[in-house]
This record gives sequence, structure tokens and C-alpha cells, in this order.
Amino acid sequence: MIRSLLFLLSLISYLLSPSVLAQTRLESLLGDGGVMLNSPLGESLVSINADQELLPASLVKIPLTQVVLTALGEDFRFETRFFRNDAGDLLIRGLGDPFLVSEEIAQIADTLAAHGLQRVRRL
Repeated sequence: MIRSLLFLLSLISYLLSPSVLAQTRLESLLGDGGVMLNSPLGESLVSINADQELLPASLVKIPLTQVVLTALGEDFRFETRFFRNDAGDLLIRGLGDPFLVSEEIAQIADTLAAHGLQRVRRL
């Protein structure tokens, strides 16, 4: 009886722990979606339905990109321009590039750093 009670208390304690509650809440919010979050060192922090094939979040990008590439040709390249004003503000002029993904943004940040940009206070 005592062993059963201890087991039950341990189970309840585990199920009510903040990490389990957060995981359960996240899973209920995601529904059929998924999320994968890695640390800068590549360690998996959160992985829910990471192996499941899902439709892209921005479904509008797919047909729009097809129309633009058909109309303007496969050699057309979207441009995202970066400027800096006299106050040191970084100005970005985006023109709806559907290929601008987080990996590209990381590469852009590296390029800006190589050109002397050390810190962004206003964007």
C-alpha cells in the first residue's frame, strides 16, 4: 500500500512539474504542427513532430513564387537591400523575397559584420 502511494505521489509530482506542464501545453497548442529548436551548439532543446512531414507555414509563397518566376523568368532574383544612414541606423528594403530564410539572414549578418557593422541599435 505504501509503495503504491509513493509511486502515485511520484507520478503526480512528475506530471505536475513545470517542464512536463510546459511540454504538454506546447503540444496542445501545436495540434498537428511541429517545432524543432536547437541551441547555437546544435543541441536539441525542443523537438515535437520534428520528423513529421508538414505543409509549409506560408502557403501563399508557393503559388506567388511560381507566378513571379513564370512571369519574370527563372533567372530573376529578388533583392533585399541594406543601407546605413548617418545616424548609424540599419535600413532594410525588402521586396518580398520568398527565398529569404533564416540561413540567408545568418549569412547576411556575417557579411554585414565583415563590412564593419558591430552592433545594431535601431532597425
